[in-house]
Amino acid sequence: MKEHTNLFTGNIPFNYDALLGPFLFAPHAAALVNKLPLNAVSSILELACGTGILTTRLSNHFANSAGIVATDYSDSMLQQAKLKLLNSRNVRLQTADAHQLPFADNSFELVVCQFGIMFFADQPAACREIYRVLSPDGSFIFNTWNSMADNPATKLVNDAITGYFGADAPHFFETPHGMNNAASIIRLLSGAGFANITHEVVEITVENVAASTIARGFVTGTPMFGELVRLDPSSPEKIIAIAEEKLAVAYGGSHVPVTTSALFFSAHKNIIGQ
Repeated sequence: MKEHTNLFTGNIPFNYDALLGPFLFAPHAAALVNKLPLNAVSSILELACGTGILTTRLSNHFANSAGIVATDYSDSMLQQAKLKLLNSRNVRLQTADAHQLPFADNSFELVVCQFGIMFFADQPAACREIYRVLSPDGSFIFNTWNSMADNPATKLVNDAITGYFGADAPHFFETPHGMNNAASIIRLLSGAGFANITHEVVEITVENVAASTIARGFVTGTPMFGELVRLDPSSPEKIIAIAEEKLAVAYGGSHVPVTTSALFFSAHKNIIGQ
């Protein structure tokens, strides 16, 4: 896994879930669940489940039909997920490395991953592992963020950080927004053996989000927080104020519409012999 995934510590998981979750991750989780195959499945693996934002929707959607194993590399994120999944009887949380999945071949009919594949250090190896644990005729469904240019609120916060630190600014956002070339992703999946690969752009707008929530969420709810503190312990609050002002100026008020853009992919493991 890339180094950022091991830095979701302290208050970061809570801030990620409470601040970024409602306007950034939850809407795309709902969109992803709505695009899942209509045919019934009984076994689901979720990778990079984080604080369980997608997991809760999967649990409800498949409440009477499927068992879900939700995994993440970060114990801290899983602890946050556990709090919201206490009453989910069809979910088991487990620490796992996507590069070496602790599951037998052909174990799951569906593998899902929301905004996680970008953080895998060896994406070809992870895709091969996903293919291995999928049952024949199984599906791998996931999303990635589009470019920062296509996610203007994120870009404004990143601009505030760059403006504050200049050449020394952390480059955290380049990782989640750096996997936005559909052709490259299709080649990655094909190289792992997947077929019947489809993709589409998914854009979602959430109205009336507090600029302060956006700024504080991106600064304190991602591993970048630790990098900012290391560079300048006083910088997080200053950058939050700068970013909040940038958002208010750009959108003309303290509550703004947030449009986010992602790429949605579906890939298939063919039946053996076909």
